[in-house]
Amino acid sequence: MLAFGVLGGVVTAQSVGEGDVAAAAGFACLVLVFIGLSILGLGLGGFRSIGLSRRIVQSHDQTYGRGIEVPTGRYGALLLAAVLASGAAYGLTAAAVHFAGIAEALLPEGRDTGGGAALMALAGSVALVAAVLCIVCRPRTVLGIYPSGVHRRARQWRRQVFRRSDLFLAWDDVASILPDEMVVHTGWADVMHPMIKLATHEALPAEDRLQFDEEATATVMAKLFVAEPNTLLALLQFLKDNPDRRYVLERPDARELLRPPPLRERFRAARLAKSSGSGMGRPGGV
Repeated sequence: MLAFGVLGGVVTAQSVGEGDVAAAAGFACLVLVFIGLSILGLGLGGFRSIGLSRRIVQSHDQTYGRGIEVPTGRYGALLLAAVLASGAAYGLTAAAVHFAGIAEALLPEGRDTGGGAALMALAGSVALVAAVLCIVCRPRTVLGIYPSGVHRRARQWRRQVFRRSDLFLAWDDVASILPDEMVVHTGWADVMHPMIKLATHEALPAEDRLQFDEEATATVMAKLFVAEPNTLLALLQFLKDNPDRRYVLERPDARELLRPPPLRERFRAARLAKSSGSGMGRPGGV
């Protein structure tokens, strides 16, 4: 994708030199698409959560006391929306300049006809709607970690409405903390998204269950949060296993507990996990 972005930049520069402003604008949008896809690809490859996010904050809840709050990330959804919007701009520009008789260079070879331009316009319109939906319907969750337990506040778009959930699990209610993953099958690779499952002794309230929750298991979609998944899992497991050490969440520097190890150490641990047959990319790998 990055190579295509560089090639698109060269073509854009050539269009500017030739005075073809319409083609330059269209190719510039295409460059943004390839750059955005490159960044998304790097994130899927593990180059994410490099440091401690500034959005992880120390909180003081009147009910649960002092602790730390970890929100879901917003840049992934915004970046995907930007990629879709750039693709929409390219498709609509290609169709507009064709119908206006200005240029046909933006249309793929063999598609430089009225039907091809109409198809590009339709694809651009769909991409524009998808970009808006990415922003409006993105899930928003805040995970509060306190000496008394785990508090999950969530808002998800389900069945054409926003659904809110407010779930608190005391540490004594958590039977086990298990790493898991959601596998998304694509045409060329399987993408594994880490999850953390909090198994409980009793069934969860039906109104507080989210999409991936089970009757007695609360799921934390670790891939969505600004904290590095392995570090978040390690902290939750440490707090469950060491009740006498939960006071660390009340210290002024408690957010440092979620500072991830350097990338080199994490990739080394992933290679060891893969060679031992325990899998790669799972939250329990570190």
